[in-house]
Amino acid sequence: MSQSTSSSKERPNLRLLTKPTWSIGHYTTSHDQTRLRYGNLQTSKQPNQWLVVLNGRTEWIEKYSHIPDELGLDDSWGYLSLDHRGQGFSEGKFAHIDHYDTFVNDLQEIIKDQIPPSQSYSILAHSMGALIALYGTLKGRLSPKSLILSSPLLLLPNHPIRRRIAEPLALTLAHSPWAKSYTPVGSHEGVDFHNNPLTHSFQLFSDMVKSPHKPKPPTFQWVSATAQATHYVWSSSAIQRLGTPTLIMCGGDESVVDPDGFSLWAQRCASETETPVSFVRIPKARHELLYEIPRHRHVALRHCRNWLKSYHE
Repeated sequence: MSQSTSSSKERPNLRLLTKPTWSIGHYTTSHDQTRLRYGNLQTSKQPNQWLVVLNGRTEWIEKYSHIPDELGLDDSWGYLSLDHRGQGFSEGKFAHIDHYDTFVNDLQEIIKDQIPPSQSYSILAHSMGALIALYGTLKGRLSPKSLILSSPLLLLPNHPIRRRIAEPLALTLAHSPWAKSYTPVGSHEGVDFHNNPLTHSFQLFSDMVKSPHKPKPPTFQWVSATAQATHYVWSSSAIQRLGTPTLIMCGGDESVVDPDGFSLWAQRCASETETPVSFVRIPKARHELLYEIPRHRHVALRHCRNWLKSYHE
């Protein structure tokens, strides 16, 4: 059940907030009664196709509210986004999840509530949001017409703790009283602009720092759930079920997630499915492709625009 609201107090006054502004609402999930915050933007009274924008870990709706303006699609498109549970203004423990099926349940319900069943949608997703989108699509629970995965979290990083150590350790702790405790690593809080791995844009980095949503490291349960989801999307049985054209974009200076995952996963797809999977690396760009300086961001948006037009027109 959804409820619309337009309270300006809960909508940060970020520099890139679009005009007209997104209609902000809340939805209470049927599966566990968690109250989620979503945003809906319609550039015409009756859009006939949709772009679902999924944020990464610790992000919020307004961070990518510039996408409709800069993407430059015609007014037949509507846009839908949400604060994942545990972040933004949605309910839930911050940076924690029991299983990625829960993220997919949330997304399924909001899509069903907001997008008419007769209308198609594609998904543009970043980092953790890209893993959610891919996991849900491979499970057959999401039905996007196309996928665009920006810096997708296909492999947990190999630093500062080696993945072969971090994953089994997190799995053990996820079944202990420390499951909801925060790991000692994984937050960019306190990192200054010159050492940040996210963006070359000082202005956009400053917007992130000024956000009311301060980053925290993930819980041990989040790490374990994420490891399980990544193992699934790499399995041959899952890849062979991929029927959705998929674009993967990453930056040449990626250091937040394991950069080897992007090209290797695309290569696996080329050998195991006939579904179009395209891989684009943007030289010198960092992790936040859609929050980068214009010369990097506009390249990413051009690829997004072309991909969407290929499968919606």
